[in-house]
Amino acid sequence: RKCLRVLQLRRCHDISVFADLYAALQALPKAEQSSTNSWGASENPAQFQVFLPPSNFEIAQKCLWTDDGRSCLRWLCGYHVLLPEYGRFGSACRSWLLGPHVGVRQDLNSLEASDFLKALRSLVEQADIASRMEERQKRLRGRDSPSAAVFLEE
Repeated sequence: RKCLRVLQLRRCHDISVFADLYAALQALPKAEQSSTNSWGASENPAQFQVFLPPSNFEIAQKCLWTDDGRSCLRWLCGYHVLLPEYGRFGSACRSWLLGPHVGVRQDLNSLEASDFLKALRSLVEQADIASRMEERQKRLRGRDSPSAAVFLEE
């Protein structure tokens, strides 16, 4: 965990470095993964941050592995998807991110009802904004936001 913090503090923006580190952590024996003396497994997984290219870090609990093509719903819920960026690094990287030490959720089906209530409120707000935009190809606010045209179409 210290290595991950150093990379973050030094503003490392190379996803392959993070993916290789996640895969290496997954390759550790299970006993060492859980050891409070090894990588910091006793720390709260809710504080774990995942690198999101090009230069952002996000709390793992606000990330999903996949949105199964429902990007607008995922965006309305306020989550980020990791598969497009980390999928090419293999199952060890994926297993570490989805595992108990990080806690990234698999997909939208694993979200709580409160996430969908937030999405509903955001839907009403964003539909109002999108419908008033003169240039429908402009993106709505926020990272990974769809264009107004795509949003209204979905």
